[in-house]
Amino acid sequence: MKYALRCINLSKNFSKRQILKNINFSVRQGERLAIIGQNGAGKSVLLNCLLGLLKPDNGEIKIFGKNLEENRRQLYQKINFASSNHSLQLHSTPFENLYTYALLYGVKDPSVHVKKLSKDLDIEKLVYCNKKMISLSSGQASKIILCKALLNDPKLLILDEYSTFFDPLYKIFINKYIRALNEEKGTTIIMTSHQLSEVREMCTSVVILKAGVVSYINNQSLPKKLTSYL
Repeated sequence: MKYALRCINLSKNFSKRQILKNINFSVRQGERLAIIGQNGAGKSVLLNCLLGLLKPDNGEIKIFGKNLEENRRQLYQKINFASSNHSLQLHSTPFENLYTYALLYGVKDPSVHVKKLSKDLDIEKLVYCNKKMISLSSGQASKIILCKALLNDPKLLILDEYSTFFDPLYKIFINKYIRALNEEKGTTIIMTSHQLSEVREMCTSVVILKAGVVSYINNQSLPKKLTSYL
């Protein structure tokens, strides 16, 4: 079985407080997995470890079979990340941000690629509006952040509360788009959400964190009562 990600005996401490405790789970290639838990359960710390932004105190993270710490540069070409809490260059326009990231990702014909992707995501007017990011609404900024995360056609896409600020109609549209990426291209999706209805709509498997430990994991189906494990 091929895995997009494996989290092996992962632990992380802050100021002698253990935030993550011996976390173990695997994500198959082409899977759509939700990581859920109450505030303070350790989700953000776990995601930061999976992205290489925090170094675990113990354990190992493997992405597509390779150790993340030892193969960071190579693996970053295959993954990307979008979060409702992440911001781009606030005093640049959406297009300037996207074009810069396309260059950094080594995208061929970055202007053409940004235009096509913005059209696919139904945000073409927003991308070319000439407003600065700082003047955009939270929903508009989230659309640009998601677009950035798709620029390098990632094989592993990590989404942290990415749809929080989307209006209902755009949320329906973009969730369908994300599922199509998974079903048609085989993109592996890992997402967090506080909306259990969205988890059931978007994901085929789930890892539930409770006080820094895995209280439930299932790679086959979601339990009928997710709340009983939170």
